[in-house]
Amino acid sequence: MKTQKNTKETIDGVHERFNGAVTLRDLAGSQARYVQGSGKTRVTSLVTDSRRVVPGSAFFALPGLRTDGNEHLQEALDRGAKVIISGRDEIDLPLGVTGLKVDDPRLALAEFARRYHGTPDSVLRVVGITGTNGKTTVSTLTRHLMERPGRP
Repeated sequence: MKTQKNTKETIDGVHERFNGAVTLRDLAGSQARYVQGSGKTRVTSLVTDSRRVVPGSAFFALPGLRTDGNEHLQEALDRGAKVIISGRDEIDLPLGVTGLKVDDPRLALAEFARRYHGTPDSVLRVVGITGTNGKTTVSTLTRHLMERPGRP
């Protein structure tokens, strides 16, 4: 499945092009298999907590330590989820809801979020600071250096 390239060099990217809604085709990578529905479904938000689903959401049924997101599919559907992304081979969905089967729901969430927000990693520079001691000092110094005019 091809994804539409982000034509704007903004952090909003894909989200901005569709005025707050993106088609599933723009979000889904090659790892997804349609169980039901189509890539033309419009997605207004990406959600992992069924209690936070709003009409038009894509709900990611993530496995957890205490509960499995697949146990909360009905609540997500009742709240208006239009897309369900799951690692299960079979999910029972009503008509009008698109289902995707993915090998790794967490990895799919990461990739969907990346595309939904217009691939911000292509325009942002990220610096990580790790260690036992001195992180605050190093991060403060790094910030001042990066805010300096004329830095490379």
